[in-house]
Amino acid sequence: MTLLRAALTSPFKRGGGRPGAALPADRAIRPPAPVAPGPLAAYRRICGFPDTDELPLTYPHGR
Repeated sequence: MTLLRAALTSPFKRGGGRPGAALPADRAIRPPAPVAPGPLAAYRRICGFPDTDELPLTYPHGR
């Protein structure tokens, strides 16, 4: 029942939402978190990702 109510009152449905509502101008930014090299290397090896300076998009504990 809760899911049905949420679907019926969703602000994303056509014609829904609050008139004049806007997204906030500022945004929250988290500082970079260190990534443990051992688990990352194992993840890359298992999934076949190259060893680069970039974190794989699918890394489960990514930023």
